[in-house]
Amino acid sequence: MVPYAWGGENRRGIDCSGLPRNTLRGAAFKQAITHLNGNLAIVAVDHWWHDSSADALGGGYRNNTLQLFEADSIISADHSTILPGDFAITANGVHAICYLGDHHWIHASPAAGKVIEVDARNTDDRWFKVPVKIIRWRLLESRT
Repeated sequence: MVPYAWGGENRRGIDCSGLPRNTLRGAAFKQAITHLNGNLAIVAVDHWWHDSSADALGGGYRNNTLQLFEADSIISADHSTILPGDFAITANGVHAICYLGDHHWIHASPAAGKVIEVDARNTDDRWFKVPVKIIRWRLLESRT
């Protein structure tokens, strides 16, 4: 269990915007080593160095993200177009929620005090009932 920590972005504690950033950074670093890809190593360092809020990620911060679409809520979003690694940013820019696949999402929940997994088909979690922007890392854009 990873505890919630405002401003955190590692296993000792993480917040909502740290979760998608840490995940992309870790994957880029692992792939850089596995495939001897210096460009991915640069991506990993860049994401470590340049912190960003949920609002900034939703706004395309440093041209790293792309908005796919807006939805009235995660629950009502068209999940057929969302891929694992994509994430949602609340329309007010205060929270990030990462997509795992098959309607399952994870987020660093301040209320629960930890990172939790949620099935969007069966939840009372308030973050899944507010307007959102569905976001994709530009680095992962070629998967479509």
